[in-house]
Amino acid sequence: MANLLIVDDEKNIRGHLATFFRERGYEVQTAESGQQALSTFSDQSTDLVLTDYRMAEMNGQELLRRIKERNSDVMVILMTAYATVENAVAAMKDGAYDYLTKPFSLDQVQHSIERALETQRLRNEVRGLRDTLEERPFLESRSPTMQRLLHDAERVALSEATILLTGESGTGKNVLAR
Repeated sequence: MANLLIVDDEKNIRGHLATFFRERGYEVQTAESGQQALSTFSDQSTDLVLTDYRMAEMNGQELLRRIKERNSDVMVILMTAYATVENAVAAMKDGAYDYLTKPFSLDQVQHSIERALETQRLRNEVRGLRDTLEERPFLESRSPTMQRLLHDAERVALSEATILLTGESGTGKNVLAR
């Protein structure tokens, strides 16, 4: 299950959210301030940060920016009792996944976290598929003639030119065309 970091300067909210998500199988760490969150945050194992917007010393917006500097893949959800359109827009521009207004139900928070984690999973899957496609050559050969042909095909593929491939049936024209 996912690793969450819950940041809120109100002990009751922090504890209630932590208990709720631990009971649902999440690994949960908590922090009472932005500074403590940064020292607790692990860019290798933290999947999502749920943070209050208004906190002493460092607000949730600044925490969001600092976390995104460390790892842009980590999902961050801001929550606040003092919502403004300007703050919500700024948070989204800085990379927040969602902006929740207090009071909210635990189901709302859970739904937002599940959507964020699904989005993160899909992004990672797409990145992995792209890496696989970019790393693996489509065709390989040890023959110098075939290597020249593949090199020419790669160059032509980058252009808008129309190419006619000819040859006997079963020689791989369709494979080369792809």
